[in-house]
Amino acid sequence: MGKYDKKRELAQGLYIKGTLSKKEIAKFVGVTDKTLRTWAEKYAWDQLKEAQSVTRQQLLADAYAQLKAVNQAVQERGGVPDKALTDAKSVLRKEIEQLSDSPLHLYVEIYTEVSEWLVEQRPDKAGEVSKLFLEFLDEKHEGA
Repeated sequence: MGKYDKKRELAQGLYIKGTLSKKEIAKFVGVTDKTLRTWAEKYAWDQLKEAQSVTRQQLLADAYAQLKAVNQAVQERGGVPDKALTDAKSVLRKEIEQLSDSPLHLYVEIYTEVSEWLVEQRPDKAGEVSKLFLEFLDEKHEGA
């Protein structure tokens, strides 16, 4: 790799990170402003910068928001989804599952089932276990 390529790679890293202006980056790596702009256009640095700013957490939050909107649309239709809404829910559920490091939605489902069982079988323990399980869910959610 040549000296010029190393300069370009350094400039790309600084550009994508976004903490310095284009002029500052050009000066830091020892190239002209025009060279930096040419590299940025040729190698699509703006697209790379944008792609790096999208996190898994953001995508997951967007998917949950979209699922909520679909569920609201279903409720507005009297609780009966049409094919498009059913398909949308299916796609969003798969996306959420793929984006989740820890399947928080599964924990919530299990929590719901366990809580119902505890209320019926061991009402004296239901409150205590529910509190502990909610703490567990909070920790999992913070780590997601």
